[in-house]
Amino acid sequence: MRNLLRCKLFWLAFTLGTLSMLILSLYQLGWLSYLFYDLETARQIPVASFDVLFAIVISLLVGFNLGGFLYLNRTQKKSCRPNQVGWLGTIGAALGAFSLICFACNLAFLATFGVALNIFWLVPYLPMLRFISLILLVIAAYFIVRKVRNPSCQIGTIKK
Repeated sequence: MRNLLRCKLFWLAFTLGTLSMLILSLYQLGWLSYLFYDLETARQIPVASFDVLFAIVISLLVGFNLGGFLYLNRTQKKSCRPNQVGWLGTIGAALGAFSLICFACNLAFLATFGVALNIFWLVPYLPMLRFISLILLVIAAYFIVRKVRNPSCQIGTIKK
């Protein structure tokens, strides 16, 4: 675990993954309009503090999973590489970003899926999608930590 935290590749991927997911999440919540006037989003549902906390937690987990996945692909034997980490992290990040979208506000979703599908079928399940994305990202992080601590799969260390 110490080698993971000392690796520059991990910290670069962690920083880029966290910042990109956080910028995407804050844009979807309409918070970037406070910083940049031209990036206004029409959000009719007020943003709760839970939404911002969720965006920060999801962004940190996405960054950790991206950094850990790249670290493991560089330092593990091919047979020991965790394929499930990539799938779980990708699905968790996509669900997390998808669950922050305001379906009632976005004209593209209204035009594509219709008002009834958006408001009556998707909106009530957004908290459940957020919870599922958190669970998937935590499980992927658990697999990363478990693989990093397994010394039999190490092929050596990469440059720090």
